[in-house]
Amino acid sequence: MIPADDTKEENFLTDDEARRIKILTSGLTRLYAAEALDQDGAATLSHKITNVALHGSMEELEAMEIYIGDENESEPVQSYFQNTRTELLVRRAEINRVDRWAERDRSLFLAEWKFWFGHKISSTFWCKLVLASVSIFSLIVATIIVTRWNRKVS
Repeated sequence: MIPADDTKEENFLTDDEARRIKILTSGLTRLYAAEALDQDGAATLSHKITNVALHGSMEELEAMEIYIGDENESEPVQSYFQNTRTELLVRRAEINRVDRWAERDRSLFLAEWKFWFGHKISSTFWCKLVLASVSIFSLIVATIIVTRWNRKVS
């Protein structure tokens, strides 16, 4: 059994639910890999993949032909979707789902928030802090160098 995404309380998926999620995930993968010659072919192929993913088995899904036409002439099915933001939303949802499984907070360079010493800090504040620290350190080093140089010259 696989724990559900909202793991605040003990909520587990049954084996059938876990199997169906694997089939649906594989269906999404095959949908984004599928290619067709035109919009009608893309719609037909995407509906077939969706129906098999929702109601079929993994074997049926893997047996499907997801490439229609010649490799040089066909285009990805996702290029025929009316709203390409759907793909971005799916990717973001998958990233958020995977990140929820992380045991500890991670500080990513381009993330909105950074986690230092167990505290959540805004990235802009963190960048300002680093810039101020580097500036102050440079000023201290420059002051020491100029002071020594002036003592040597005098």
